[in-house]
Amino acid sequence: MADPVSQLIAACNGRGGLPAVLEVLLQPGVASAVAQQLRSDPALVGAAVLQRCFEALRRGALPATDAANADYSAAPLGTQAAACTVAAPREALERATGSLFKGAAEAIGGDGDERLLSPYPPLLLDSLDLLTFPQLAALLGHIAACVEEGGPGVPRLVSLLPKAVALLMGCGAPEDEAEEDAVAEAVEGGRPPRGGGGAAASAAASHVDSALQRIWRAAWVTARASYAVQIMEALRDVPMTPPQLQSVQLKALSVCSGSGADLAALPGLLRQLLRLAGLGNKGMVLRGILSVFERLEAQHRSPDGRRPSAALQQVEGTALVVLTDALKYDGAMAAVGGTSWTDR
Repeated sequence: MADPVSQLIAACNGRGGLPAVLEVLLQPGVASAVAQQLRSDPALVGAAVLQRCFEALRRGALPATDAANADYSAAPLGTQAAACTVAAPREALERATGSLFKGAAEAIGGDGDERLLSPYPPLLLDSLDLLTFPQLAALLGHIAACVEEGGPGVPRLVSLLPKAVALLMGCGAPEDEAEEDAVAEAVEGGRPPRGGGGAAASAAASHVDSALQRIWRAAWVTARASYAVQIMEALRDVPMTPPQLQSVQLKALSVCSGSGADLAALPGLLRQLLRLAGLGNKGMVLRGILSVFERLEAQHRSPDGRRPSAALQQVEGTALVVLTDALKYDGAMAAVGGTSWTDR
């Protein structure tokens, strides 16, 4: 008998269409076996097979019992499942989806070959809406853990962050988690517990805040690599509260001024920082950038000590171009602090 992964690959390449894929995928142990294979050797499964699995899970239908041997190959791909199907159990669909997504997310968060892993992030991004509230919350935790570890998978995983946060904030929390939040909120506020969307939103906000705190407390630049630009780019599209945005901006400023920041990398970091400033706290960010260069000028001097080093002067010239471009397209930012910079 073929192993579960081989069975699934055969179903994906066979003539039975999506119902046949789903029938194999929902057999006990198949989804978890495929997930394990994704972790150990994603190339053996392949992005095309995983995409086929997500398509089958999205359709959520199995061949009817009295038509299990029907030939679906004559029907167009988009209509095969409609030929003769019954709904698959929701819990089984959710378990299979969670197993596959977790396996793929752990694969792209690892140190595998970029050429093999590059097709997976767009595929996972398109399939995020299949995840349940707990699965989305777990994904945020996994992304935060990957950033904390600073591995090569950080750029791939953080690309999922904005959409994952938006989906989590937009879906209802499980009843038990929402109820716990509602009771806690009521006790703290001295009023009767309330149900509804408020508790779900509170639970989602708690998960998002926890993940964001872990991300901005992590080291974005290490001796091995710097992923600050990719992290800042992802965070720019994450809906944040004003305190969260300020914390992210302060973290970005600290990265720019930190000893781990390579001078040549500063213009790219500043570009992302200025885009974050477009969301708020423009004056704080501009003053912070000025302070960064004041500290750098004190650290990087020419041999005679009378002026900034040639390397820093070159970086400052590039940074001025970046800032001027940002001010040109953001009148509010120009009004807040453009003059103080251009007078330097």
